[in-house]
Amino acid sequence: MQFFTYIPEDLVLYTLRHNFASRLIKNKVDLYTVSKLMGHSNINTTIKYYAHLQDTESLDVVNQFADLVA
Repeated sequence: MQFFTYIPEDLVLYTLRHNFASRLIKNKVDLYTVSKLMGHSNINTTIKYYAHLQDTESLDVVNQFADLVA
């Protein structure tokens, strides 16, 4: 009996994993939580591959504050 007959044979499971993490990040789940869910031993791995997907609003606020302080 084939359990996964509905999954395309050419699908790479890494694609599903990457999609899962990407969707979490785009839905404003923090990097630390995504890192834990992905099983990364170091958050830097998560940052390296997924930080660019984060909403830039928070970064903009931090940069504005840094400009005020400087």
